[in-house]
Amino acid sequence: LRDKNIDLFTTVSPSSGDDLYLTAPYINFNNVIFSSLKAKDIKSFDDLAGQRLTAFQKASELIAGLGEIEEGLSVYIETPSQAQQALLLYYDRVDYVLSEKRIFEFYYNQAISEGKIPSEGFPYKIHRIIPTTEYSMAFTDETLRDAFDHGLVVIKSNGTYQKILDKYDKML
Repeated sequence: LRDKNIDLFTTVSPSSGDDLYLTAPYINFNNVIFSSLKAKDIKSFDDLAGQRLTAFQKASELIAGLGEIEEGLSVYIETPSQAQQALLLYYDRVDYVLSEKRIFEFYYNQAISEGKIPSEGFPYKIHRIIPTTEYSMAFTDETLRDAFDHGLVVIKSNGTYQKILDKYDKML
């Protein structure tokens, strides 16, 4: 993006740099921690000491506080494919999964439909200790950014944006 080989990049945070034109936030990520019902409740990352945790790739760099407790975990795995996370939890290979809520639930439902998890699924708890992250798009061109922001206002005001979100939520 900085070399201007592409026009935009999705899911960037405000800390991405001053030489890019960031849009208004267009999506929120709700990173949460999933566990089986038998796992202890988590109020902070410190509560994970001695536990087995899997997270998405580069989570220790992207999620504030996670990198500081990594050495205190008995197992820490950053999975390149999040499709495996629900299976790791179901088969008791990890105690906790750190994932964006919609992504985990998508792969959880996919594992059920593929017969990798029983059709009734398995119960799990959600621990909300990570603040919601708002993401923007980054453009190399201010005019393109402004056009995107204008379009975002339009689709939010006419209900199209919510219909898109609802469609994806139904897929879960």
